Amino acid sequence: MLQNVLPKAAQPPKRGTAITPVSVKFTQDDTLVVESLARTVTLPSEVDALLAELKAQGVLKSAVVTVWVPTQSVLLTQVSVPGKRKADWQAALPYALEESLSQPIEQFHIVSFARDTHAGNTVFCAVVERQKMLTWQAGLNAAGLEHAQLVPDCFALDWPFNPTNNPANLKSTDQAWLVYTTNQSTLHTVRTGFYSGFACDHAWFEQIRHLPEHQNKTLQAVEPTFTSASVLSALSLTKGDFKAQSVWGAGVKRLRWAGGLVALMLVTSMLATHWQTQRLAAQADVYQTQTHALFKQLFPDVKRVVNVRAQTNSRLKDQPTNRTQTSPMQMMRALEITVLKNPEVTLKKIALQPVKNGQRMSVQVSAANAAALQTLVSVSEAADVLTPGTANMSNKSNMANITFSLELKNVTATLAEGVLYVDAN
Repeated sequence: MLQNVLPKAAQPPKRGTAITPVSVKFTQDDTLVVESLARTVTLPSEVDALLAELKAQGVLKSAVVTVWVPTQSVLLTQVSVPGKRKADWQAALPYALEESLSQPIEQFHIVSFARDTHAGNTVFCAVVERQKMLTWQAGLNAAGLEHAQLVPDCFALDWPFNPTNNPANLKSTDQAWLVYTTNQSTLHTVRTGFYSGFACDHAWFEQIRHLPEHQNKTLQAVEPTFTSASVLSALSLTKGDFKAQSVWGAGVKRLRWAGGLVALMLVTSMLATHWQTQRLAAQADVYQTQTHALFKQLFPDVKRVVNVRAQTNSRLKDQPTNRTQTSPMQMMRALEITVLKNPEVTLKKIALQPVKNGQRMSVQVSAANAAALQTLVSVSEAADVLTPGTANMSNKSNMANITFSLELKNVTATLAEGVLYVDAN
């Protein structure tokens, strides 16, 4: 069946041999076979070898444009569908066919070929089970024929009238039926119009041809012939959800989700990095503001703050060593011994305010538990805090007169907050 122009050699052609179009088809049991004038290649290994040879020569796409499917598995029918716009009547087409189908419409793949507005808005269409289409498509993918069009094999019988040239030839009710019968005379493939046809065994064919509406129909025995790819494209079943695609297009489609996921991850990472940078910048601004405020409290005579670290070091060097009154810098050094060197305690805010007979530094601190904060007081009382410039520990006259006290503000199972008061007289 379907004896197109095929390689005459029984074996797959050698590399470099010119390849003409071949006839590839699915049988009734969904087996992919290749027919030649010499023989029919049915063994999967031989079919794969022939297709691999065509692919190696770079002519697979031009040699196999169409893959025929058995017309017995396809319902070629026509139905009147109202609607002026194409989108409207195509949306209504499944509902117009629903009553004539024995299964739910969702189980079928429907392809509309053409619509005759001169004959009651008749739509010529094909109906095939979606599961059958999936099986055929899987066979094409396995054979590397993703580009090929699936066309019912009754359309291999060349119809003399093309409705694209004359729309009046759409129905052609007076035209003879084109009939191809296998050598065993068991299967009749019939083309009844440009968009219509059927296939059945001999017993059914005899009953159909003797129906009253077909008794005067002329039967013309023909052989399948090669039809141009442009004509067969209009008769293809591979449309809509099953649209044929190139190997490159299939690869791009498979990579589309992966590429989209990578892009999403990249954008998410960039947004997270940007948010983290903004958060750290905001924290740095807060710390800088608090540092400047504390520097102003410690050194109110400074008119302009340019470099806090350098200006603080300069002020520390200028601090006298024989002062009887404790300076704010002595209090800061005491704070450094008790708080800044304790990894369990977090310093949150420092404030300095004058009190009766001296100064008080309020330090907001937090730790994982209250015991860690209580330790600050005991460590402070045990430490000898010297005034700047003191040479040895025995010089009691230069000892800083600093006392520490702790006020707990908030204590939970995982957090303790309080205020450490550093008083200097």
